[in-house]
Amino acid sequence: MAQSLADISKRYGQYSTFGHKDYEAAKQQGYSDQDILKWLNADLDRLHQSNRPGGPDGLYDEILKGAVDLSKKVDIDRGAPAQVGSGGMTPFEYDYQKTLDIANIDKQIKEMQLESAENIQKLSNMNKLSVANTAVNQSILGGLVSAFNF
Repeated sequence: MAQSLADISKRYGQYSTFGHKDYEAAKQQGYSDQDILKWLNADLDRLHQSNRPGGPDGLYDEILKGAVDLSKKVDIDRGAPAQVGSGGMTPFEYDYQKTLDIANIDKQIKEMQLESAENIQKLSNMNKLSVANTAVNQSILGGLVSAFNF
């Protein structure tokens, strides 16, 4: 029985993301380019940054063209994942999960930074509006004082 593409991605290659070695293993296990692209398109974060569309290592683009350069693969096999009920994760699975956790935290931090920048911009705009309103109020008050000044 063929491994899932997720398990292949965890097992082979230089990173825990899908790369050239993972592609080779997936093809050997009977996956088509369409199967692989469908799985990758569901979440492009499954690809290392350099293998995403337009990336310098170009795995995604190579699959689209039907011409994958396997000379780019890093020949690593981390072994089969632990069987369900075998008492926990392998060291690689643990490291992989921690990497995913860190990536998720990093994503959350970036979202918070973006939200903070947007809030700072809103406060700045509110401050400018307040200053403008103060100037208008002073002008109106000055006009009223002038009008009633005998």
